[in-house]
Amino acid sequence: MTFKQLKAVFSITIIFTSLFAPLSNAAPVGSLEGSWLRSCHLADASDPESHYDIIMLRFTGNSFSSDIKNYSDASCKTPFKYAPNPTASGTFSLGKSLVNSNEVTVTEIDTLIKQFNGSPFEITQYEVFLVQDNKLYFSVEAADDEQPSADNRIYDIDLSTYFSPI
Repeated sequence: MTFKQLKAVFSITIIFTSLFAPLSNAAPVGSLEGSWLRSCHLADASDPESHYDIIMLRFTGNSFSSDIKNYSDASCKTPFKYAPNPTASGTFSLGKSLVNSNEVTVTEIDTLIKQFNGSPFEITQYEVFLVQDNKLYFSVEAADDEQPSADNRIYDIDLSTYFSPI
């Protein structure tokens, strides 16, 4: 293919994409595609006895997996012997993108965890996410007495913690 042909195909692709993009209000699945790492972080800032963890997320097509490594120290060098290193996998779907109360465009994501630590499992989580400056952010964590649902999800983003692509 010559440069001129390649340029024509590229131009048609851009035109086609721009014509049909307004029909979809969801972020492209490709914005999550790949592996993401959250470096050493306090697992639960509200718990003074909390441990630290490193989290790996993988998104492929509409499937995801997570792998959490728990540590007892802030440098994540000493494995936390009283907690397992949980793994999970399942599927996800993206909903609409919208501007939240902080004027940030976020995208709904529903995850269905089908396996947890190798055992069958079924729980659906309702969140939003943001990919900005090559960082992946998720919703702020719900209070213990709140249970987000498809109709009652938290649209605020936790900008204090993020995942980086690897």
